Amino acid sequence: MSKVLIVTVGGSYKPIVTAIETLQPERVVFICSDGDRGSKPQVIGKGNPCEFRRGTEVIERLPNIPTQANLGERGEMTGQASVSRRNSQEIGRAHV
Repeated sequence: MSKVLIVTVGGSYKPIVTAIETLQPERVVFICSDGDRGSKPQVIGKGNPCEFRRGTEVIERLPNIPTQANLGERGEMTGQASVSRRNSQEIGRAHV
């Protein structure tokens, strides 16, 4: 049986990187927000999109989460899905 890790991305990247390194899943599913202040760049962003902050001060910029966690081929992007606020409310009602 495959081990799959499903994580929500937002705020600190470090707990996600630690979970991936510790659990060594065969596949990781990232749930991210899109938009100007979204968390999606922490997963697919180029360069150093992850920021370590102290208050409003950026102390360090690091590569995206799959790169930090050395996912290699396990970090290959295989698909994306978008859920709007309206759709997410309908999904929530459908699963209650």
